[in-house]
Amino acid sequence: MVDTRSSLRGLCDLRVTVFERRQGATLYWHTLGLGELDRFERGPSALKLQQRIVQHLRRAIAKLWPAQLEALEFVPGRTLHGVELDMLLGEPRRRVRGRFSLVLEPRDRGGTDDAPLWIAYHPLRPHEWFPHAPERTLADEASSYFRQRWSSLDPLAIEQLRASPRETLRLFSFTATSRGLLELVDDRPGAEDRPALGANPRQRGAALLAELGRNETELIAEGDAPLGAERSPWTQQLRQLLCGDQRSSVLLVGPSGCGKSTLLRRAIHDRLEADGWAVHRNLDQVHAVWSIRGSRLIAGMSYLGQWEQRCVDLLEACRTERALLWIEDLHAWGRIGESREADRNLATFFRGPIARGELTVLAECTAEQLQLLQDDAPELAAALTTLWVDATDARETARLVHHSARRLEVDHGVGFDAAAFRTIADLGGALSPSTAEPGKSIELLHALARGEYGFSLELDLVEQEVAAGRRLHAIRRWRELSGGSLHAAVQAVDQFTATGVWPAITERVHAVASPSAYGTIDPRFDEAPPPAVVGHSAVVRLLAKRTGVPELLLVPQRPLAVDTVRTSFAEQVLGQSTAVDAVTDIVLRMRTQLDDRARPYGVLLLSGPTGTGKTELAKCVAEYLYGDPKRLIRLDMSEYGGADAVARLVGDRARPEGVLTQAVRAQPFCVVLLDEIDKADPAILGLMLQVFDDGRLTDAAGQVVDFSHAVVLLTSNLGATTERAIGLGERPEHARRELVRAVQDFFAPELFNRIDRVVPFDPLSVEGATRIAHRELQQLLTRDGLVERNVFVRFTPAVIDFVVARGFAARDGARSLKRWLEDHVGAWLADEIAGGPLAAMRVFWLYVRDGQLALHSEHLIEATWRADPGAMQLLLDRNARQLRRGLTDALTSVETVLDSPALVRLGATMSEQVSRSAAGDTAAGQTAYSLDRLRGELLELRDRLRVQADYDPLLADDTRQAEVHGELVEAERFGWARRAVANDDEIVLRALDPRGQVPALPLRTRPQVLDLLDRLRLLEVAIAHADDPDEHAVLLELTRVSRTRPEGRFARPRAGLLEWLAEAYAGARVDVDERVAAFGDTIVRFDDELPDAMRGTCEQIVLRITGPGVRTRFLAEHGCHVFFTDTAATEIVRVHVRPCAGVDAASFARQVVLRRQQFAAALEHGSAAQRPENPDAVPPIVREYHFDPAPSGAPAPITVEDHPLGHVLRLHVARLADVLPTLWMLRPDPQGGEGDTAP
Repeated sequence: MVDTRSSLRGLCDLRVTVFERRQGATLYWHTLGLGELDRFERGPSALKLQQRIVQHLRRAIAKLWPAQLEALEFVPGRTLHGVELDMLLGEPRRRVRGRFSLVLEPRDRGGTDDAPLWIAYHPLRPHEWFPHAPERTLADEASSYFRQRWSSLDPLAIEQLRASPRETLRLFSFTATSRGLLELVDDRPGAEDRPALGANPRQRGAALLAELGRNETELIAEGDAPLGAERSPWTQQLRQLLCGDQRSSVLLVGPSGCGKSTLLRRAIHDRLEADGWAVHRNLDQVHAVWSIRGSRLIAGMSYLGQWEQRCVDLLEACRTERALLWIEDLHAWGRIGESREADRNLATFFRGPIARGELTVLAECTAEQLQLLQDDAPELAAALTTLWVDATDARETARLVHHSARRLEVDHGVGFDAAAFRTIADLGGALSPSTAEPGKSIELLHALARGEYGFSLELDLVEQEVAAGRRLHAIRRWRELSGGSLHAAVQAVDQFTATGVWPAITERVHAVASPSAYGTIDPRFDEAPPPAVVGHSAVVRLLAKRTGVPELLLVPQRPLAVDTVRTSFAEQVLGQSTAVDAVTDIVLRMRTQLDDRARPYGVLLLSGPTGTGKTELAKCVAEYLYGDPKRLIRLDMSEYGGADAVARLVGDRARPEGVLTQAVRAQPFCVVLLDEIDKADPAILGLMLQVFDDGRLTDAAGQVVDFSHAVVLLTSNLGATTERAIGLGERPEHARRELVRAVQDFFAPELFNRIDRVVPFDPLSVEGATRIAHRELQQLLTRDGLVERNVFVRFTPAVIDFVVARGFAARDGARSLKRWLEDHVGAWLADEIAGGPLAAMRVFWLYVRDGQLALHSEHLIEATWRADPGAMQLLLDRNARQLRRGLTDALTSVETVLDSPALVRLGATMSEQVSRSAAGDTAAGQTAYSLDRLRGELLELRDRLRVQADYDPLLADDTRQAEVHGELVEAERFGWARRAVANDDEIVLRALDPRGQVPALPLRTRPQVLDLLDRLRLLEVAIAHADDPDEHAVLLELTRVSRTRPEGRFARPRAGLLEWLAEAYAGARVDVDERVAAFGDTIVRFDDELPDAMRGTCEQIVLRITGPGVRTRFLAEHGCHVFFTDTAATEIVRVHVRPCAGVDAASFARQVVLRRQQFAAALEHGSAAQRPENPDAVPPIVREYHFDPAPSGAPAPITVEDHPLGHVLRLHVARLADVLPTLWMLRPDPQGGEGDTAP
């Protein structure tokens, strides 16, 4: 229907019918009955589609005269029908059968016959219509008509016409402007001098509102804004105040998070319903609510009277548009707009229109903000109807949380476990006291449903399996949830079992099958993955990530050793046992939840000489409690000694945002360090009473800042003396009492009594200075400027003594050491490195000689390329079929060896070694064992090759196995895995189960065949050197050349290249008789895995490895291995392959320590000619790795460059040990006896 309301401008109301089809989250809209103006749009939002269609139609209608609008006349009575059609189409005939949608609508017959003429058509092809006779079925008529019309359509077009389960007709209306009589007047001469009579003011008003604010009504109509559940009595009160003919302006007052915004959104929804939105779907006929801010209203208004004119225009726009205003910062309107030239503000301008009912506003604020508004603009506050909204109790909160959870489960495809609700109520409430319920709980639900930080992953079921002792079930569940490898799942479960902490997970990835060259997935087997379940662990992880508080402190059920906490702080804050005990007590009270939740976690006064670690302690607390040293808010109170100190901290009328309040509001989980508090203005000390007692502070804008999750540290030099330095922790008690007395005399009793503890810091002793010098020098030598240039510096113990002797001053404490290191070591290293020769990598030894620092440098070069390719390199160029044909030749070679004189000599040698072993020769016994194992492996290889070579059905391609183009299609999970694969011109759907294949023969993949051929090559070499005992037992010495930067003060050390290489070597089908790890002078034997205490920190690992031909197997590993990553520093590991010679791994490690000490002594005292061999000398670089392992253990890209081979390998692997076997296959073949001795 077209309703023309003005002949001057051609204003008209139109109603449009739309055919809607929904596929997944996408809507497809086709307008009906508009002829040439019909429009097609698609998208996820119905309101956005309507707006685009309306915009298109308005532009088109603006060019039409009113008489032309008759073609757009709305036809009432349109209906959508689904009919079953069975047709034979085209030549040759093809049968089309299925359900199709048809639109049936009435038309006027004309004349005297009042009965309508019914016509039918497909909504996607409305130009093809036919009359429908009531006495015939619609299906018969449609089949007869479309049989001719659709005969030329291709099958894809027919598929698009089929009915979808989610199809419907929609109806909406809008207002448009066609050409009118004024255009005839405007065309006459002189029309430009006349006012624009009849100009549409709504266009100007809508443009101004869109410029200044956001249309909240549009968001509600679209369904994008959550409405929440109804809450009595506020929902009914707002409906009475806003939905009647006489509207009243409303101000909701309540604490942050109590639901004020949600109540206003529901009120807007009720206003929409009262305007009949569900019937006409026309946004032009409803009262729109626009949200604006006062700061946006006056933005850019720099001249006197400019913002007032904009406010006049805004009032006119609200009148013409019938708009309501949602004012977001009404509490500040008593100040916005004021200047030095005028004291007029927004409150004085709008109080009249609001009081007279010319403008209806909605607003919200807290009680403190209401008090501010009443002080600044009492008339405006009085003109509003105030409704006080209370925070919900536990029962009402649970109802609202469950209501929100049900919607989130549908919208985001997740599920919420009952444990999640309990954890949100307990932990979420405790960690957000400044926010009221139900807001803080519902906000957590939304974050979890969105998968914020990747924590929609549910771990409760895995933890239950661990608790029940079902380790294998736990590993399988973790792997399914994380999407990582089996190795990563084993490590994750073992880590949780030992520590109670899961490793980080970045995201959960759902694989989506898509058509490919290998066929398509059969839809019968396409099962949707189950929704992620959010439970206790997900909530804890999210809260830990947001607050920075470690998970161990959030969950009391997990173990936390007091000694571990104390040791962690003692390693960072050296020589201050009292301070360490104080912060440990804070951690334990947080852990046990015995702290007062209304106060800060702790208020400590740190007093002592300068440079003793007070600031360092504050940084440590920030990093330990909140995960980041940037959570430290440090204020130098000597800068706040003037009369404006309080105004600067908490704000004033000109600048409501204070330095302290703004920083804590932005990050409430923090450490507040008020440095040199005794130098602050006395008014600030009075201000701190509110912080120390109530854990809150109100700024000049009336906003309350929460300090209940902060640790407040005050520093002072009151009572501190440095006249004599004493031992660690040995300050006399009377000196401590004097310090406390000095502090007590300075502070007022009411403030002193609110300080939890006065912590004295002892002057720094020489022993403490030595430990600090060691730590600071290590940090200096791992700075980015050195690491990024691949410059690695090590130092002798004498360097530390030299630094302390030259740089330590008891008066300045640790600062003197840092300053001396910067001036004398940092600057000197910069000069030496900049003036030295260019090299890709350099290793320096820093030592002391003749009372001066000196450098010993070595350059790392790449190993020389060996031009002769080995036999395996040539085999790598062959495809799987060619490799399989070589299995017969390999079998012949093995049988030849077994019948050769070499095997007879092997038996004789083994008998001789057995006799020597019986006589007490341990080395001979080991050799006999290796030779016996060599013969056993040779026989095993013969049996495997016989099976493979005799596998005639597969060679003849007479049977279909799970192999495509010679490669195995492997099942990723246990159980049945259905895959669609291409086999020549045929798509074959196969069900694979590796445990149930018949016949039970090993399938021959290309890697498996290459492995058999490589084992044959190694066994041939081992037989050739059977008489050499050094061939079957070696020591692998792995030494960390470079020192990596720690990720944080309390970060757990992570395994690096040293540990990865040791793991790869130990898993290379050899016997590891002994494993030794060394850190400094400490040497530790370990079994399968390195102890956590030494992981990432040990300097050396020695492996004693035995087995047939192990020397040849590992000879190519001798040299430097370099590891590059984008997320950490470069790491260099030196690998030495040495003969055992009757030496065990532990003794060898001790010899290395002794030789290192001798070399350092020779550097400092001996001559260059008498200098012994450097045990840490760096050989050429044999291999470089570029790898960033995925945190979840999933495969990641790796690039390996092997310099001796001249080969670059690029793969996707989960760990380094997965790529090395491929490189070992490429090792060159030993030539006779040359080159096969250990370096």
